[in-house]
Amino acid sequence: RFNENSANAICKELGYSRSLNWTSGYHYNFNFQLGFNITLDDVECGDDDWGLCSYSTSNDCYHLKDVFISCTSDVPAEEDSNPFRLLNELGEEASPGDWGLLFYNGGTVCKDYFSANSAHAICKEMGYDSAINWTSGYYHGFNYQRGFNITLDNVECSEADWGSCWFSTSHNCYHGNDVFMACDPGST
Repeated sequence: RFNENSANAICKELGYSRSLNWTSGYHYNFNFQLGFNITLDDVECGDDDWGLCSYSTSNDCYHLKDVFISCTSDVPAEEDSNPFRLLNELGEEASPGDWGLLFYNGGTVCKDYFSANSAHAICKEMGYDSAINWTSGYYHGFNYQRGFNITLDNVECSEADWGSCWFSTSHNCYHGNDVFMACDPGST
């Protein structure tokens, strides 16, 4: 039941603008997490307003399902002028030339039909000269990547220009197909 809306609602309730990502599991020490009671369960949010969320204060849960959220006050990609971002494993913008997980409007991008032309076109959209390379997989870890929706699929570009690309904002993908890439900043 816990989803991106739930994570965003909690971050907003804590004074942040949104969630960068969320995951669950034993991310601290098992014995450390066992030292706490589980006080919230079945959190379900239809949007990012905590007042509209439902939850239970009793639980039938165990600590392997403990939720971890990274919150930010940054402007989300949806409000940014460019829908594409490359983020490192800390959820921060990847440095020019470094590998990053590709995001489109706050979600990951699937590799279906993705090609060198797709990578070049997207790097150019982000202000870079071109793509250095691209790949797909769980490079930031399954638990990290599954905290995001997949928001772009079937990116097929006939040229290294976004205007030549066809794509879908619905998907038939899984996070093992998330696109990672590095862009060439060129000479500055």
